[in-house]
Amino acid sequence: MAGLSISKAWDETAAFVGREGGLLFPVAFVFLALPAIIVGLMMPTQLESAKTMTEMMALIQPILPRILGAFLITTIIGLLGGLTLYTLTLKPAGTSVGEAIAFAMSRFVVALGATLILFLGWIVACILPYAIARSGAGPVAGLLILAMLPLVIFVAIRMMIISAVVIGENLGPVGTIQRAWALTKGAFWKLFGFVLVFGIVVIIVSLVGDMLFGLVDLVIGQNTTGIVSLIGGALLNTVINVYMLVMTARLYRQLAA
Repeated sequence: MAGLSISKAWDETAAFVGREGGLLFPVAFVFLALPAIIVGLMMPTQLESAKTMTEMMALIQPILPRILGAFLITTIIGLLGGLTLYTLTLKPAGTSVGEAIAFAMSRFVVALGATLILFLGWIVACILPYAIARSGAGPVAGLLILAMLPLVIFVAIRMMIISAVVIGENLGPVGTIQRAWALTKGAFWKLFGFVLVFGIVVIIVSLVGDMLFGLVDLVIGQNTTGIVSLIGGALLNTVINVYMLVMTARLYRQLAA
């Protein structure tokens, strides 16, 4: 789309986060970072020393139901938190956190429905390669998966503004998917370029952060059991998520204009 400007969206994102960061980051911490920290603390401390998948599963197996339940709750809280952040970004200035949470809850079922529809589509797409692999034609299944990878990326990029659409427009799950698809028509390469560059930056920042947090753990001593890395990583991911969510909202505003 000729009217889509990534640089303009980024400038708006930086300005908005700089202005409203005092509101956005605490919300992101409560809904995104804190649940991740709690789940991380539930993991066996011996997990880091496991050398094989078998060893990892042996450690996780006794608490697997509890971990799965925690992951489910974390996912729901994270989805609600993301919708709350989109509300604070897209709704008029002065919207309180309580109002944003209430509005996000009113749109939660739509977001969940759209997510489940897309997830179901992904499952259906995986059935054919799995069936071929089960029949003994493993190489064919591998080639089919490689052939499908560009399609998966294409759909994921076209759907990257779907949560912003949930908050910005009064549509149902199917209508939300259709609207996100329509808005991103002709904008794939610009959006893909942004995601690629942003992803590279995130990887670099995350690697540097992991090394720094790991060094702090080593300096403090083994009694920390990686807590500094866990908390530091969660906080770093919070910052990344806030910028990504606000940027996605800015892109949606341009596409919907």
